[in-house]
Amino acid sequence: MGSLGAFLAGLALCAGPAGPAAAATWWVDNQSGICSNSSDAGSQEQPYCSIVAAANVHHAPGDTILVMPGTYREKVAVPGSGAPDLPLVLLAQGPGVLIDGSDSFASPVQWTAYAGSVWLAAGVTWPPRQVFVDGARLSPASIAPDDLPASSFTWVSGEGLYVNLGGDNPGVHETLVGRRSYAFYATAQSWVNIEGFDIAHTESRAIFLQYDCTDMVIARNRVSFSNSYGIEIVDGARIRVEHNVVSDGNYHGIGLASGSTACLVSDNECFRNVDPAVRRANGIYVYASSENTLARNNLHHNQDSGMFFTGGSDENVSCNNRSWLNGDHGFDHVDAAGSIHTHDVAFGNFKDGFSVEGDSPNTQIHNCIAVDNGLTTDEFDLWVNDLSAVGFVCDYNLFWNSTSQEPFKWIDTKYAGLADYQAVSGQDPHSLQGDPRFTNAPGGDFYLLPDSPAIDAGTSAVPDWPDRDAAGHGRVDEYQVPDHGAGPVTYADIGALEVTQQVDNPDVVMLPSPIGTLGGRPRRGASVLGRAGATLSFSNGHPDPSHDATEFTLDLPQDARVRWEVFDLQGRVVWSEERELAAGRASLRWDGSSAGGGRAPSGVYLVRAAINGTVFTRRMVRL
Repeated sequence: MGSLGAFLAGLALCAGPAGPAAAATWWVDNQSGICSNSSDAGSQEQPYCSIVAAANVHHAPGDTILVMPGTYREKVAVPGSGAPDLPLVLLAQGPGVLIDGSDSFASPVQWTAYAGSVWLAAGVTWPPRQVFVDGARLSPASIAPDDLPASSFTWVSGEGLYVNLGGDNPGVHETLVGRRSYAFYATAQSWVNIEGFDIAHTESRAIFLQYDCTDMVIARNRVSFSNSYGIEIVDGARIRVEHNVVSDGNYHGIGLASGSTACLVSDNECFRNVDPAVRRANGIYVYASSENTLARNNLHHNQDSGMFFTGGSDENVSCNNRSWLNGDHGFDHVDAAGSIHTHDVAFGNFKDGFSVEGDSPNTQIHNCIAVDNGLTTDEFDLWVNDLSAVGFVCDYNLFWNSTSQEPFKWIDTKYAGLADYQAVSGQDPHSLQGDPRFTNAPGGDFYLLPDSPAIDAGTSAVPDWPDRDAAGHGRVDEYQVPDHGAGPVTYADIGALEVTQQVDNPDVVMLPSPIGTLGGRPRRGASVLGRAGATLSFSNGHPDPSHDATEFTLDLPQDARVRWEVFDLQGRVVWSEERELAAGRASLRWDGSSAGGGRAPSGVYLVRAAINGTVFTRRMVRL
């Protein structure tokens, strides 16, 4: 067995023994010329035409509904539950499986001229909440059709849908009219996985789980243009929402509401979620839901806050999240007690980076970075009001503004300097005030540059401390930097991402594991290729997870020939490249395409780079 084969075998062993075999797999392919919704369909040779038809018949524990690429205009009410180790799985087979909440009205014959620039689609016999033309949302209007302004629509019972595009027949454009409330809906179901779908244009939520749904997995879906939440869990328990991309909704991206508990919301990206009527759309919204974990999410360019805890959402844990350029706060707390933040980053938000207000006692913030928040709104990197100052604990953080705007507000007073704030509040005795030296914060790259003061300056002596960073890699002790941290691991970096990661070469020295952590303690070695004082290193991918291109940074002490390859978990080569590189720093970029030129599917990939006999292996996730 070759080195990659041995690595894959070891990875499989680390993953543990396989669970019980699935009861059966049933195929859905509405592009097949012989698909059928009859009771004897569902084989790969003769698949079902619709997801609903397959799920209504086959929903026993262990069943898998495998959906092939195509556009499915359906609303799937999950009809059954799985069981522990035998989930009911609804799985998209590769990219291009779209569940569309709209109907197409992209034919000129579906429209008749009404008056002026206004056209009528009499075939729209339901009241749509959304209409899209060439990918753009039109504005709804509650006025007479004769007065309809350009780029808007209205619906009249018994008449149909009126649209004004400024003159054009909407049927000569890609016009979509919203019709279905949800793509997936479940009530009181358990052990169901919904994975890998593209979902767009739903009239309400894209995925909606409510009333006692438990032990479900919502993973690797791409949700866009929903008219409400992208994904909402109401009164659920132990739900995993992971590796989803949720954008351009008319309300919150992801929501936990009304008693949801013990859920894990991790590795998601939520952006451009905007309520058209009032500023309130957050990336992740937690309402009256406690004891959940939110980890490694990217939250940016949302209308309100990146992450918002409110309404008695108590004892939630937030770690390794990045929240930037949102329209309100990075991390907001209103009447939410006992929140714990570790290794979160808030950058460039319109108002506060971390806002702890209302009655939110016993909040903790450790190893976090807040930079350039509220610069134009006279707000702060950190604000704690009087009621929330009770039991507040905050330390080993980094705060900084690039302007004269005060970074701190403690109760009613602003503070420009860390020392003054420390003296009054008694908080942050080991925290820092300085530029964290992000690689490219406006672009969402929060890796630290080598001269960052956040390196080896965090504490591991805090509740729910993550021994891995947002990219899933262990903590690394930079031998050039004295350890300024505390706890069993004194060399964790402040922030969501370690400045550098362990390299697979002979000069890396693995020290004994501190108690309560995973893995060894890696120190970067020196003189891998022979140049005195020079170090060969190969970074992890960034961004990771990624749904577009991923880059790897390579430091070469001398000129070298580099071969690097991307493999899927079956060991198949997806991408490879070989070239000569000069000494110094270089970037290796994978644009996400396969060797055949198509887009590589979502999933876990392994990256192997060989440089003059030294081999590096990295793991990355593609959304």
